[in-house]
Amino acid sequence: PAPSPQPQAQSALSEDINDRGFVVVGLKRNKLYLNEIISLTIKLYVNRLALRDIQYPEFNHEGFSVGQFEQPKQYQELINGVPFDVIEFNVSIFGIKPGEFRLGPSVIKCNLIVRRGSLGQGRFDDLFGDFFGRYDTHPMSLHSADFPVTVLSVPEEGRPAHYSGAVGSFGLDASLSPQEVK
Repeated sequence: PAPSPQPQAQSALSEDINDRGFVVVGLKRNKLYLNEIISLTIKLYVNRLALRDIQYPEFNHEGFSVGQFEQPKQYQELINGVPFDVIEFNVSIFGIKPGEFRLGPSVIKCNLIVRRGSLGQGRFDDLFGDFFGRYDTHPMSLHSADFPVTVLSVPEEGRPAHYSGAVGSFGLDASLSPQEVK
C-alpha cells in the first residue's frame, strides 16, 4: 500500500478538490404555495478531476415530496473564464405542509480517480505503466449548501368553492378509440 499523504498535503489536496469540483442547488424562487410543483436543479461542476460512478444526488427534503430524477444533462459552462464540465440533475418537488424549511444540503457520491506515484522500475514501466492502469479510486462526496424555502398556504380569497388543494397549470387531452363502432 502507498503511504498516506501528510496532513498538510491532505489539506492542500482537499482545498484543490473543492475549487475543482462542487455542487450547487437552485430553485427559480424560494417562496411557493402548498402543493405547487416546482423543478429543483442540482448541478455538479467538475474541472480537471477524473470522477466515475457518479450517483444521483441525495438531499434533505423535510416538508417536501420529491419525484423521480429526470435523465441528467451534460454540458460545459464557463465560470470566471474557467471551463467546467456540468452534470445537471432535475427533479420535481412540492411542499406538503406550510412553513419555513431548508432544502439540502445536497450530496453527490462518486469515485475520484488518482494516478499512483511513479514506481521508477525501469524503462518498460515508464513506457507502459499508464496503459496498464496505475490509478487508484477513492470514494468521495461533494456537498452543496442548504437554503431556506417558504411554503405558503393557498389564500382563501379567490379560491373556488370546491377547491381540492391542487396548485398549478393543468391541461387535459382526451381521445376515443376506436372512433367507429358497429
